[in-house]
Amino acid sequence: MFRDFDYYWQFEIDSRFTGHSYHLLEKSVEFAKRQPRKYLWERNAYFYIPGTHGIWQSFIKMVGSSMKDRESIWGPKGILQVTPVGPKPPVASPQDDDYEWGVGEEADLITFLPIFDPTDTQWLFKDMLWGMPEDVPRRTSPVAMGRISKNLLHQMHIVQIQRGIGFASEMMAPSLALWHGLKAVHVPHALYVDGKWTSKELGRIMNPGEPEKINGGPDSFWNWDHRWDRILYRLSYMFTTQTAEDFYRRWLGYPIDPNQFTDGSYHQDPQGLNWFESGDLREDLHGPLCFPSMLLHTVKNTDERKGSATAVPV
Repeated sequence: MFRDFDYYWQFEIDSRFTGHSYHLLEKSVEFAKRQPRKYLWERNAYFYIPGTHGIWQSFIKMVGSSMKDRESIWGPKGILQVTPVGPKPPVASPQDDDYEWGVGEEADLITFLPIFDPTDTQWLFKDMLWGMPEDVPRRTSPVAMGRISKNLLHQMHIVQIQRGIGFASEMMAPSLALWHGLKAVHVPHALYVDGKWTSKELGRIMNPGEPEKINGGPDSFWNWDHRWDRILYRLSYMFTTQTAEDFYRRWLGYPIDPNQFTDGSYHQDPQGLNWFESGDLREDLHGPLCFPSMLLHTVKNTDERKGSATAVPV
């Protein structure tokens, strides 16, 4: 409907940011623009964990070393139904590129969670596709928030309207970027993980699999088997989590009522899947919490008196 823009941001209404949104968007664009295309699809699949991977340049080198003698995405992952519109690689293989191609190039897709191959996982929507065979190459990024270029959006329009091809929303833009050879970047941002986890443990749990297919196998962190709910539900940004809302309510300065009803029951969670504020932090003695700029999702209750909506079933 609005064709005057080159790029479009999409955010869900149950997300919040504890900083200046302009800063988040501008820095995300700058980061994405700096990223080289060499092993970019492979890096996109990781949760970047500084305590595990070191600084960003060390992470790039680690992924590059792990991809030696392995097949990488280089240019369009062509399928018969689509004529790629993305640029052709300047050299035949990523081994011939010195992390130069793509630097300074705007990203057609920016996401805030990893972009992974769901075909061999138990991710809930992996086979939600229409007009395409089940073995079609595809990628997905949970939570449909981020930036999409006019070019990518137009290609999504063409395959849906003219060819009857459709994917689950979180799989559509990443898959089209893959087919067309368009630049897609997962932008890592500050995530809080509630629980006593070391960086090494998180790296092992959240980034399983072969280097060319991180989180793309039967042991994927994204499997819908609830094995890692005690991490997923206690992240500050995820497809569903209680921690984000409790953080946001603290940031608003709301007083804590540990006996407050939410879904008709008191705050009880013997499995440890949720984080609930008990009021023990004593802001009256120690002062209010100071938050860094953080993108939070999901936030269902923004009134001082909580309603019955909860992001995570208790």
